[in-house]
Amino acid sequence: MIPTAGGPVGVRPFDKLMAGRRSRKRSGQASSMISAKLDKNKIGIQSHLKLGVSEASCPPAADPDVVRATRGSILAVMVLAIMFIAISVTTEAKQSEKNPPQPAVSGTKIEEKKVNVVFRFDDYSARSSTNMELKIIDAFRKNNFSVTFAVIPFVSAGNTGEPSRQELVPLTAEKGDILKAGIKDSILDIALHGYSHQTISAVQLTEFLGLDYKSQVQRLTEGKKFLEGMINTPITIFVPPYNKYDLNTLRALEELRFSTLSAGINGDVRKKSKLYFLPASCKLPELRDAVKMAKFSSDAQPLIVVLFHAYDFKEINKERGSVTYQEFCDLLSWLKVQESVRILSIGQATKVIKDLSANRFLSNKRLYPLSKRLPHFLREESIGLYHESPEILTVLLKAGRFYLTIIGLAAVFSFIIGILIFSRSALIMKICVLGSIALSVIIPVYAFRNRQIGLKGMMISAGVIGIALGLGVCFLYTKKKRVPPYS
Repeated sequence: MIPTAGGPVGVRPFDKLMAGRRSRKRSGQASSMISAKLDKNKIGIQSHLKLGVSEASCPPAADPDVVRATRGSILAVMVLAIMFIAISVTTEAKQSEKNPPQPAVSGTKIEEKKVNVVFRFDDYSARSSTNMELKIIDAFRKNNFSVTFAVIPFVSAGNTGEPSRQELVPLTAEKGDILKAGIKDSILDIALHGYSHQTISAVQLTEFLGLDYKSQVQRLTEGKKFLEGMINTPITIFVPPYNKYDLNTLRALEELRFSTLSAGINGDVRKKSKLYFLPASCKLPELRDAVKMAKFSSDAQPLIVVLFHAYDFKEINKERGSVTYQEFCDLLSWLKVQESVRILSIGQATKVIKDLSANRFLSNKRLYPLSKRLPHFLREESIGLYHESPEILTVLLKAGRFYLTIIGLAAVFSFIIGILIFSRSALIMKICVLGSIALSVIIPVYAFRNRQIGLKGMMISAGVIGIALGLGVCFLYTKKKRVPPYS
């Protein structure tokens, strides 16, 4: 209290009024702070409850060791893929520098290398179409080309695909005269085409494969003797029916002094065999492309062996036929104007081509199954060619890149689908992952069951493996992210 003059000590009315206002203001601020604190605590409790519900609903987090292992595996796969592509590109570049497709040089004159095309016509017999065979000979005569006729000396009277006992029909004198005229005009080259062309097995078509050595020698001896007596020309070329033979066949051929074997690329061979090998490598519809690719081949003497039958002509067989006779004539005319192409018979090829050894055959035999498992655009340089020294490593690298690409694309696609669709349900994701893993094992095993898996089987197997990888990575990824499900 402050003493004042003329009255007792007290409070002035104005000060009393201001004190009341300050007291009410402090009370209001305290009330607001208490209310705000209560609201904050309420929100915190609600957030905690919601977070607890979400954590209870989410799948458990992935094991850190598993996550690290998965990351390491993915990184290792990526590094290996990059290294693989780099090695393949480097190898192909070195191969291109080593064997550039250049014309041969002789003195001061540049000579374009020759693409050697050998024609082999099978199944000439007493029962075959004489009219079509005369037309084929006439087409070669007009273009001044030579062709090898594979002749059946004693064709079976019935179905050659049936192993039951049948009568045999020997080659007629009329057919023999046609052959002799073709030989005289240097149009025909004659090969022995089995004995009767009748299969000995109901399981697979074969006349010589699986036959004992003594029986093979007997059939070859009788067939060779009969043909040589009819056409007055030595027979040194053998073409096994159905392109099938075995080691007993090779032994018998060498015993009877045959010089050349022309079959398929999958036959048996001995490294020390002294025979010439000219396996069929091309069919009529593939010949144009084969010739075009052969011009850019690194082979010094590119070789194409064309196999055809009477039934390849639509005039003879509408269902199996692939060309008409006129188209065949046009093909020969096209070959004639190709300055870099030389048409040979099998006999002529053995005198001109430097290497027709068993080693060359083995190299091509190893290459064949690999190239068949590549798409057309990756094996263009191999179409129809019987290579001198095929680069198996190059083909392996191409196959590796192709199938790694399929696996990678399938993995990325399945990963994205898993994120968009399956990641919202852990159960569905687990079912998809386990199912894809099972399929990635079952499908390749089924495809390889008879060791004859083709391009489609390999592509499907690679795709399924990629899907399994993609879904597996997606499963681990979603578990790590702990994405809550909608249901």
